[in-house]
Amino acid sequence: MGKNYRFLLPLLLFLILACQKKTQRQEEALDFQHPRVKADIDSIEDLLASGRNYLYKPFSYKVDLDSANYYFEKALKLSNKIGNDKYIHETYFFYGEIGFEEKDFQKAELYYHKAIAYYHRTKQLKKEAETLSELGIRIHSILNLKNPLKERNVDYFTRALKLYKILGLKEKEITTIKNIADVHLNEGKLDEAENELIHVVDEYEKIGFIGVHHTYNLLTVINRLQGDFNKALFYALKGVDGMIETNDIRFESYFYSIVADNYRELGVHEKSILWYRKALKNYDTNTYLGTNDLYRYLNYLCSELITVHKNEEARLLMHEVYKNRPPKTFYDRAIYASVNAKYFCAINDYENAEIEYLTMMDFFKKIKDDVYLVLVSEANLEVGAFYLDRRQYEKAKTYLLESLNVPSGIAAKSKIKEANLLLFKIDSAQGSFLEAIKRYQNYKQLNDLIFNETKSRQIEEIQIQYETEKKENEIKQLTNEGLLQSSKLRKTTITKNYIFGGLILFVIVSILLYKSYSHKQKSNRKLTSQKGEIAQQNASLQKLLNEKEWLLKEVHHRVKNNLQIVMSLLNTQSDYINSEEALIAIRNSQNRLYAISLIHQKLYKNENITQILMSSYIEDLIAYLVDSFDLLDSVEFIFNMDDTLLDEQQSVPVGLILNEAITNAIKYAFPHKGEGIIEIGLKTIENTCFILIKDSGIGLPKDFDFRNTTSLGMSLIKGLSEQLGGTCIIKNCDGVAIEINFTTEIKNL
Repeated sequence: MGKNYRFLLPLLLFLILACQKKTQRQEEALDFQHPRVKADIDSIEDLLASGRNYLYKPFSYKVDLDSANYYFEKALKLSNKIGNDKYIHETYFFYGEIGFEEKDFQKAELYYHKAIAYYHRTKQLKKEAETLSELGIRIHSILNLKNPLKERNVDYFTRALKLYKILGLKEKEITTIKNIADVHLNEGKLDEAENELIHVVDEYEKIGFIGVHHTYNLLTVINRLQGDFNKALFYALKGVDGMIETNDIRFESYFYSIVADNYRELGVHEKSILWYRKALKNYDTNTYLGTNDLYRYLNYLCSELITVHKNEEARLLMHEVYKNRPPKTFYDRAIYASVNAKYFCAINDYENAEIEYLTMMDFFKKIKDDVYLVLVSEANLEVGAFYLDRRQYEKAKTYLLESLNVPSGIAAKSKIKEANLLLFKIDSAQGSFLEAIKRYQNYKQLNDLIFNETKSRQIEEIQIQYETEKKENEIKQLTNEGLLQSSKLRKTTITKNYIFGGLILFVIVSILLYKSYSHKQKSNRKLTSQKGEIAQQNASLQKLLNEKEWLLKEVHHRVKNNLQIVMSLLNTQSDYINSEEALIAIRNSQNRLYAISLIHQKLYKNENITQILMSSYIEDLIAYLVDSFDLLDSVEFIFNMDDTLLDEQQSVPVGLILNEAITNAIKYAFPHKGEGIIEIGLKTIENTCFILIKDSGIGLPKDFDFRNTTSLGMSLIKGLSEQLGGTCIIKNCDGVAIEINFTTEIKNL
């Protein structure tokens, strides 16, 4: 009996403790239902909701994080006050989120761990798995690859994966595997990531998941980095199909750009341009994308346009985007500089191209995030290629080596291959033949690797297809061997016929190709010879043209000198003449000769020996007349002239007309030597030149008849106007106004 009591005592203690626990839970439930506690719970939920609004506010700033922190602190204090673990650890989770936003990663991980430990302790496996997964996603979003949290990224996803398997949450399990594959992709473990993603696609299709197109995007990136562009294009197009089928247009622009990227790598420029245009067109409807994506599309689209020689279209496009959506980030500015550099290269403006390339590199250096490593690598490759084309080998080599200075698996094999080929050219040019051989071997190995990997995958796919067809044939053979045998014989005969026909066709095509090649070579040699002859003739013509220009300049120079000699002779003659009228006639002749000589002086001193800028000529003529008549400040000249150009045939009569009109105004408009104004106007409108010489003097006599005047000056003006094929009007208008207009074939500047 005593033994039985010994066994009953522990059982009794267990029942007592169980009852106490039950009573405690009932009391806690009653406390929760207490009006005061319920009010506190409502307040906590309101505080958490307010904090979440500030934390997840789009384009949030420090002031928003401070506001979120304020609400979470109040929620935590109130949760501690009522002793509610659920809300305490929910607040810890949000503290972790703030840590990531503030880039205080130690703080973020600490609070995430507190929340995870609580969910683990309270057996809330789903919440534990979701928090672990969210922590993994958050760490994956850190752009610095050297951050110590990166090492634990896969571990958090793996722990979440185990819990999802226990809970039987298949979709979340598959999504977690996809997240792990994404991490491996960013670490450069491309083969491992590809195998994981293929498994993810298979599993998603089994459960009928509709968001598989995002996984196709990751497979596209992997195959593009590996150099398998055909397969990358296949996945990119499947991604677009999936996006359209599910109407998931949030990233529509991005999906189109992925297809464009692959056509660009394959060298199918027109299709690449088509898809980049679609990406740009749909950019505004994709609210999840930033300006980085916009400028990435702009960069590649303009590059493709320049490749197909649509330089002006590329220039207009980049200025339109710059005007409507100016660059915001260092990346945007770097890409815009890159686009400008490509445009300047296309128009052979290498000086400005170099400035833009260096500007691009300066902006990239300011970006500290490792996520841009691949872009910086491509930028270095681009600048290196530029300097190689300019034969600046040392500069080119520096940039090309820097383009290769990235972790394995980050840069695309096609870009590494291109860098090695360019370095081979540099080493060859510098005489470093051993280094050149190594570079070429690297290039060849990568080139063969890209080809062989692509070929191997295609062979595997053909083999799988063949095995499937073979099994189907075996099944049919079991049911109807005779039919299969005859079918096989027919197929064999057809195959032989195809082979024989193919061989004949191959021989015919080979002969035609050889003939075409021979004809093309012959044509090329002929064209090369003709090109040389044309170049020689052009050089001779250019030489003759230069000689003609120098001869014309010499003629104008000699004419000007001869006119100066005549003026000097007239000046000498005036010293021996006592007649005032004769002196005036000599002076007038000197002025006219100067007006003509000034024309020839302008012609031989200008680069353009056939045209004269009349505004400059008129200013020099006025300066001469002011000095000749010793006007000082007694007459003010007002100019209203545009940049009209005239040839020699028209400029000489115009110069003489101006000389006569201005000389008459100086001599006769202001008889009392008071202050006066002479206005000179010169305009060209739609091939018609308008000249106005107007003074503020006493005007013409009332009985003055311009048509019947005997004045030599007025006769000259009239005759020269007719020589120009123009009209001349002389009238009183608060002084004398002379208006002349004539037709000219030369446009004003």
